[in-house]
Amino acid sequence: LRDVYKRQFLTCENVSDPTLCNSAHTSDGMTCYWNSTCIPKSCNLFTNLADCNSKYGVLIVNSTNISVPCYWCNNSCSHNYTCNT
Repeated sequence: LRDVYKRQFLTCENVSDPTLCNSAHTSDGMTCYWNSTCIPKSCNLFTNLADCNSKYGVLIVNSTNISVPCYWCNNSCSHNYTCNT
């Protein structure tokens, strides 16, 4: 059963179980979370440096989910690398 929670999915939307969703990742690196359905996290939902800098978030462009690296800057997480430090 433990291996099930390490599985990667093509999209978060393919996961229908809330518990499985909250530990699932997509094959392109996005982290999933449950919010009425299983959806990919955007970078701004990561709340600490360690989680942020090691994750990919979703950026929606023209109704398409794009996996982007997350960056920690000024005490928040974003898909924009805006810090000079």
